[in-house]
Amino acid sequence: IKLWDLRASTSMPLATLQGHEQGVLSLDWCPHDDTLLVSSGKDNRTILWDLLTLQPIADIPNDPVNNYNADASASDLNGSASNIYSAAAAQQKRYHVQWSPLKRG
Repeated sequence: IKLWDLRASTSMPLATLQGHEQGVLSLDWCPHDDTLLVSSGKDNRTILWDLLTLQPIADIPNDPVNNYNADASASDLNGSASNIYSAAAAQQKRYHVQWSPLKRG
């Protein structure tokens, strides 16, 4: 994922987030915290990013039954990972992710 600030440069990205092994299908900025970004990719990964450190915070599992218990780092996010909607069932690719409009992240 390349982050651009077109006000500063149109030829060089501001930062690059390394995590997906294949193409990115969907991105969404947290509406309540501009340092959080969520992405889903063709590699069947959904990653929660911290834009202050440019590092992934959590890899959100596709299994909603486990409610993110498999990933200890996701439980340390004060609920941020649970505020992400997904348009796919367990064991399917997520083609679209977005933050919950009802819960603050």
